[in-house]
Amino acid sequence: MQSKSKSKMMENKEQKTFEPQSASGVAEKYAEILLQVKGLMEGVDNPVGVLANVAALLKEAFDYYFWVGFYVVRHGELQLGYARHELILMGASP
Repeated sequence: MQSKSKSKMMENKEQKTFEPQSASGVAEKYAEILLQVKGLMEGVDNPVGVLANVAALLKEAFDYYFWVGFYVVRHGELQLGYARHELILMGASP
C-alpha cells in the first residue's frame, strides 16, 4: 500500500528534464553565473550568507537539479555547509 501512495506522489510532481546546450551556450551561461556570484560576494563579510545566496543562484540557474548546496571542512571533517532555494537579503536594517 505504501508503494501505491509513493507512486501517486511521484505522478503529482512536476518533472524537470535536462536540455543539452551548445558548448558556446554553456560557456556563456557559466560566464554570466560567475559574474552574478562575484556580485553576491562583493563587500559581504558573511561566508554563510554568501553560500546561501550562491546555492540559491545555482538552483535557479540549473533548475533540473533536485538539490544544490555546499560541503565545508570544519575541524578536519567534511560537513554539510549550506543549501537554500531562494535568495536572501543581507545587510538590511530591521
